[in-house]
Amino acid sequence: MLPALSYPSLRVVLENLEANKRFRISARCSVISRIDKTVPLRIEQLRFADNKISLNRIVFHFDSSNVRETEEQARRRNLESLTPGDILLDYTNDERIIKVEQLKYLKYSDDYYSRRQMSTRRLPENVTSSDALKTLSNHVLEQRKDIIVDTLNIWNSSQKILRLPQNIQFRVRGLQASKNDVRLLKHIVDPSCFPLAFILVEAWKEEYLEDSFVQSSKELIVYATNNSTEYWLATLSKIKNPFVTMRKIFFSQGEILDIIRNMIESGIDRKTTRIVLYCKGEQFLEKLMKKVKKRFKLVVHGFQYKNNWNKNVAIYLRLQVFNIGFCVPIEKKKFLGLPWFS
Repeated sequence: MLPALSYPSLRVVLENLEANKRFRISARCSVISRIDKTVPLRIEQLRFADNKISLNRIVFHFDSSNVRETEEQARRRNLESLTPGDILLDYTNDERIIKVEQLKYLKYSDDYYSRRQMSTRRLPENVTSSDALKTLSNHVLEQRKDIIVDTLNIWNSSQKILRLPQNIQFRVRGLQASKNDVRLLKHIVDPSCFPLAFILVEAWKEEYLEDSFVQSSKELIVYATNNSTEYWLATLSKIKNPFVTMRKIFFSQGEILDIIRNMIESGIDRKTTRIVLYCKGEQFLEKLMKKVKKRFKLVVHGFQYKNNWNKNVAIYLRLQVFNIGFCVPIEKKKFLGLPWFS
């Protein structure tokens, strides 16, 4: 018979196991479960969505049926169902018919995108999705010493409450929010992680420009779906993040030239600043580069454009061609990176 693992040895084994394997092992023994709670938990991607909690490649999905409900009834139900640790997400739902879930099944999937089911189980009829999500969240995350997450995704859309254990904090590298107010999530991020490597927001708010938490991240990724190019032309210069990536928006050649001019004329030190924009095709990019060279008298070296008239000014604007839903490099044979100039 093999000797049992010592307490220090077991801690080392648990800490180096993938998160979902740890959950399965600790669920079999109460002693291991208690030890597991004291060992830092590392998760590559933790995602909360409507009726779902996803940890790395495992998705816990609570399937449900829908009934009709007025917006006032939904608001009252959400407020009454709040428990310690929960976050009432700050976004407006314009729908008059709100979904109400009656939980039927608990589903597991080994891959969020392929939705291949590993097992399905019916839960008691009196268990609601709110109860199930809170129970699962507490079971997985509550009373842990450290929870280290590479990317924390808060992707709730129709559900207005994020079910979390009380007083929880995550040590994260990056934070992604869908339609939710990312400022409400600040208190669940360990302050030792500030500034974050990146923050992604899908629903931009003007108030973000004055928020130190949002503006301090090294990179700000914005899905610019709720404002015009004219708005962003005026707003880009106000963003203080060193790296800015704009998605779901296409500027005209004239607007991009204005962005370049603003970067050059700005009093802010732009030597370490990067702005990433989408372009509509290679021809668009080629014509734009000719205009950039002519207007700003830049010396062109392949796809790297160096300012030759003022060595104290260095700007970086990376242009990506958007094609069939994803970004592809231009002139792969000539330049392996993405086109940029400075």
